[in-house]
Amino acid sequence: MVVLLGEVLGAKKWVDCNTMSGPQQPIQVAASGGQTITVATALNRGLKGTPPQPFKGNRNKSHAFLVAFGIFKFANRKNKAMSNPAMRVTTALTYMQANMMEPWKEEQMTRLEACIAGGTADTKEVHWTEFEQAFKDSFTNTNRKQEAFNNLIKLKHGPSGLNIFISKFK
Repeated sequence: MVVLLGEVLGAKKWVDCNTMSGPQQPIQVAASGGQTITVATALNRGLKGTPPQPFKGNRNKSHAFLVAFGIFKFANRKNKAMSNPAMRVTTALTYMQANMMEPWKEEQMTRLEACIAGGTADTKEVHWTEFEQAFKDSFTNTNRKQEAFNNLIKLKHGPSGLNIFISKFK
């Protein structure tokens, strides 16, 4: 079976699933200006653990997404999809789904492509740190602390037990 892996910066990449076995290697995709971008395959069976739930732009879930992706990243720290910062960015982008996410994802790919085209090696951690900061700047729930405080004020110990009561605010 041949499937369309995806379209990255206007370049389509087809993958023959019948010839795939074991952990998948990253794919080089031709991009604008003769540049090549390495992306992690959507069919990468080499990643371990539970991937994060797709992020759909909900600010209330942005922190949970970063925590889950951080755990997933650490579990796969020896896999090139996570050890290479530029590939880590593209891997994280694959877990962001929803129409409202598309312009932001495109902006991040444009930034990544420009950095690499400008001579910054894809192995430089700056790709990830800038991406992570851009994510936080765009999607952090700025009311998180206030909401936790309001919930704490409203909290009453009930029949659910002390452990559940305490775990809500640890």
